Amino acid sequence: MSYRKVIEAIDGWEDLTEAQILFNAKDPIHLLVDRQMWTLLGIAQIVGDANVEPLISFLQSIGLGWIVHQAGGSGLPIGDAEFNAKLLAIQHPSCQAIAAVGRRMVSLCGLNKLPEADAQIVAAWKSMKVEKRKSELRKASSDQHNASANRHNANIAAIDEWDGNPATEPSL
Repeated sequence: MSYRKVIEAIDGWEDLTEAQILFNAKDPIHLLVDRQMWTLLGIAQIVGDANVEPLISFLQSIGLGWIVHQAGGSGLPIGDAEFNAKLLAIQHPSCQAIAAVGRRMVSLCGLNKLPEADAQIVAAWKSMKVEKRKSELRKASSDQHNASANRHNANIAAIDEWDGNPATEPSL
C-alpha cells in the first residue's frame, strides 16, 4: 500500500493543513478485524513461546479445552466478534493479548499496513497537492485553448459564408 491511499481516504485532504493531515492519518478510529484463522503457531507469536503451555493448561482448567483443540487444528477466528468477546471475557493476559490482535482500533496508516511516519505522510500529501494543482492548470489551459479554437473555427465558418460586403466582413 501507499501513503497516497491513506491521504485519498481523508475527506477534503486538498484543503487541510499539514497538522490536520497528520492527525487524520494517525487517528486510531478504524476497526481492524483480523479474518485469518490462528493456529497455535500464530498464537505463540502473539503471547510468546514460553506462554503457550501455561495458556493451554489454563484454558483446559476452566473447561475451555475446545479452544486449544481448535487452535491445534484449523485455527481460531480471533477477529470474529463473538469469539473475540469470549476471549475478552477470560481474565487472562494471553487471552487479552490474542483478542487485541483480533479486533483493534487503528489509524488509516494501520489499515493500510504502513508505519505512521510523519515525513512520508507529509511528502505524499505535498506531492498529491502539486499533482492536483498541475491537473487544474492543464484543464484551465485546455479550456482556454478550446475556447480559442472554437472562436477560430467560428471565424473561419463566417469567412467561408461571407458574401464580400465590407459592412459584414468577419473579424476574429
